[in-house]
Amino acid sequence: MSDLMSTDDALDLIAESLDTPTQAAGQLRALVEHPSPEVRMRALEALIDVEHPETVTTAARALGDPDALVRIAAIEVLTAQGR
Repeated sequence: MSDLMSTDDALDLIAESLDTPTQAAGQLRALVEHPSPEVRMRALEALIDVEHPETVTTAARALGDPDALVRIAAIEVLTAQGR
């Protein structure tokens, strides 16, 4: 999904999901693999309050992202999740 979605469309999806991040968690986790660092970072930020084992796994993988802002967002998710 994420490699077919433009950056603008991905950012729109993230914005729409902010009111219901738990319901959108699967899509948000997939967007953490998007080619755009901004999309990856914002997807992680949207996951910050979604308590789910996959959220922690996704954030932990993002610690190896080449973009520093994505890694910072991953740390914020893990901190919020108590990890």
